[in-house]
Amino acid sequence: MMHFNEESLRELAHLCRIDCSRDELERLMKNLEAILDHVDHLNSINTDQVPPCTQIVENQLLFLDADEESDRLQVQDFMKNVPSKIGGMIKVPSILKS
Repeated sequence: MMHFNEESLRELAHLCRIDCSRDELERLMKNLEAILDHVDHLNSINTDQVPPCTQIVENQLLFLDADEESDRLQVQDFMKNVPSKIGGMIKVPSILKS
């Protein structure tokens, strides 16, 4: 199993442009070790007798239905359900730092 020490995790966080406190690094270390343990477990499973899978769904046509036109929701009705709006546009929380 691949092991991470605090220094390599700090380097990884730096490369990902993530600022982490010491507590966050400890939690990340535990989570990363759990993920790597799970990957090791998956790698230990013998799949020699399992045929290769080229696509997840064998017959994708089963999931394809014909498009049907339905009643459209009017803009006014849609905007009644919006929690915050500005001049006919939906206001969403900012996700970028200034």
